[in-house]
Amino acid sequence: MSELGINARIRQGRGRGYRNSLQEKGMIPGVVYGSEVGSIPVEMDSRQVDRILASPSGRSKLIKFSVLDRGDYNVMLKDVQYDPVRREVIHADFQQVNLNQRINTAIPVFLAGEVKEGVLQQVMRELEISCLPAEIPGSITFNVDGMTPGSAVKVADLIIPPGITVLDDGSEIVATVLAGKEETVDVEVPDKDVENQAAEGE
Repeated sequence: MSELGINARIRQGRGRGYRNSLQEKGMIPGVVYGSEVGSIPVEMDSRQVDRILASPSGRSKLIKFSVLDRGDYNVMLKDVQYDPVRREVIHADFQQVNLNQRINTAIPVFLAGEVKEGVLQQVMRELEISCLPAEIPGSITFNVDGMTPGSAVKVADLIIPPGITVLDDGSEIVATVLAGKEETVDVEVPDKDVENQAAEGE
């Protein structure tokens, strides 16, 4: 089932002036597209898109998209445009997905716990997977308790739910534990006067 939802309506106009009028109302334009629906221009409350973007798995999550007088669609957020100055969302694209067809997407990877020695460094933050849209997990979490300096977590070490195919190579590093920061060595800089005196005595 979809955990996220958006309510929208058919776009009533176009052009910069219309887009500005939408922004004054807290709304943005967008598009829903797919092989079954073609391309549907829509407008929606910008806060709904902000909520999706605020979710760590928002871009890889199945969304129930309801268009007034048109129906409901299973979609995923595919592209977002931002205002270059205010960094606010000004347009969003959603792609319709077939619930019976596997898709490729990326999900976030999180680390839980803590290492007692060394410095934990996360190398991979997203995992490429293939699965049915309704089976997309929100994220993958690996517990790092017990890891020691020099040890590493590889893609093959992650616990993957049934029905999910990992597209990344199993040998790729997800996280590693580095030894503690190297100790700095103080380098004594010779005093210039001492150097000069030594040179005169030669």
